[in-house]
Amino acid sequence: MDFLYYADHIGKESITTLHIEGVLFENAYKDFRGIINFRKGTPESDGREAENVLLLSKDAKSKSSPILLCAEENVNGNHAASIGKIDEKKLFYLQTRGYSKEEGKREVVLSKIVPLIFENEEYMEENTKSIYLDYKKKIYENIVKSLQEI
Repeated sequence: MDFLYYADHIGKESITTLHIEGVLFENAYKDFRGIINFRKGTPESDGREAENVLLLSKDAKSKSSPILLCAEENVNGNHAASIGKIDEKKLFYLQTRGYSKEEGKREVVLSKIVPLIFENEEYMEENTKSIYLDYKKKIYENIVKSLQEI
């Protein structure tokens, strides 16, 4: 997968927030480029980008390039990226609470993905909400199915 996000600030006090979460299985490859451009004439603007990726296989690869471009002095820009495996301390903690290692992995992955699937329902129009809820259910079922193969 190749993701390119470009946020072009062209006005005063503009705001950009890019928050990317991901989980890569098997031999998946992802390239993320997030560019926030503060043009001249965009004072007091705010741009933030963060990407966090969980690798569930030694063959999965993730490349991240968060980029800030700035031609204005009075702006706030932040960028971050993290790529890693399941935190063994979290996994150990779940095992001390009765989860098997496999169940613990599933819980860690779901805790990362499920909040993204279920956010912002309250802002939807009624006629699109049922379509979204059906789609969300299918996504969740596919994630659970994939996790069973770990």
